[in-house]
Amino acid sequence: MVALTKNISKEDGNVEACRLAIKALLFSIPYTAANFQNQAERDYIMHKVIEEALQSGNVSIRETAMQCLVEIARQEYNMLGGYIEQLCQITS
Repeated sequence: MVALTKNISKEDGNVEACRLAIKALLFSIPYTAANFQNQAERDYIMHKVIEEALQSGNVSIRETAMQCLVEIARQEYNMLGGYIEQLCQITS
C-alpha cells in the first residue's frame, strides 16, 4: 500500500506517476480490508491519498479518485461516516 500511495501527492508534480498510482490503488481496494480496520491507515488513505487526489488539477486523477471513493464506499461503507462530510466539501 505504501508503494502505491507515496506517488499520490499534489506536491510531487509528477502527474503521470500520480495518475498511475491512483489507478493502481483503485484496482487494489478489494485487497485493503485490513488497512481500513486500522484507524491510522484508514485516515492516511482517506485524507492523504483520496483527499489530495480529489484536489488534483488533473481531471483524470480526480476522476479515478472518485472511482476509488465509490469502491471504498462499496467495500467499507461502515467505516466512512467521519469522512463523507469533509470529502463532499472538497468535491463541491
